[in-house]
Amino acid sequence: MNRRTVVLALAVALLAGVAGMLTARFVNDPARQLQPAVRAPADFTLPDPDGQPRRLSEWRGRHVLINFWATWCPPCRHELPLLAASQRRYGTGRLQVLGISLDDPKVLGNFLKQSPLGFPTLVGGNEAFGLMAGYGHPRGSIPFSILLDPAGKVLARKAGAFSETELNSLLQTHLAPAQTP
Repeated sequence: MNRRTVVLALAVALLAGVAGMLTARFVNDPARQLQPAVRAPADFTLPDPDGQPRRLSEWRGRHVLINFWATWCPPCRHELPLLAASQRRYGTGRLQVLGISLDDPKVLGNFLKQSPLGFPTLVGGNEAFGLMAGYGHPRGSIPFSILLDPAGKVLARKAGAFSETELNSLLQTHLAPAQTP
């Protein structure tokens, strides 16, 4: 081998090592793991896709799983069926899944017409980033979820998409499974 090939091979190996370290750091980042949250949520008002204002306090008295997402986010879209299944499993008397989309209202409305979710979705706009920061997620990456107890206390928060096992485990920890006749 000539000297140029050796230097090039060493440079590629060094770059691969740095990329691997950064990837491992990202994957093992505690902010991406399911974590208890200590910040109490404030009541907020956001519009639904039709422009009607909705308040978080409308859903007090039951657990609320708030999920920040967008139609252009593949991990977000991948977890939407899991969230919808959880909504069906627990029913709106025990759990309310609440989506907060970062999309333009028109884009969101068109998406929901083609793919109804089975749970309310609000238009977050730029306010969504402030809400995420208030819930302990200043990075503003999506998907991001928060589970509130019936009194509005934050029980858990998660940056990144839920796996089915992870979401089921979280909800089973905080809600008794639905009774089947």
